[in-house]
Amino acid sequence: QQLAELCTSSRNLTLPTVLDKLDNAVEIAYAAFPDRIYVIDSNGVVRHKTMPGPRGWDVVEPKKALNRLLSKTASN
Repeated sequence: QQLAELCTSSRNLTLPTVLDKLDNAVEIAYAAFPDRIYVIDSNGVVRHKTMPGPRGWDVVEPKKALNRLLSKTASN
């Protein structure tokens, strides 16, 4: 936890950072290895998942998914 806090603070990251426990429950639930980009709504529902990365990352589609969520939030 201390290392994760150091990494986020030294890079001035302002987005929420998730730290998995040693049982890797989050990695197992989301199949996050190899790396993927996820768009998760405010209810915790995965709305978009990229192919495994880094070569499989397509930033255009996750950006569209995020913009759709943000526009729905703004209109409510």
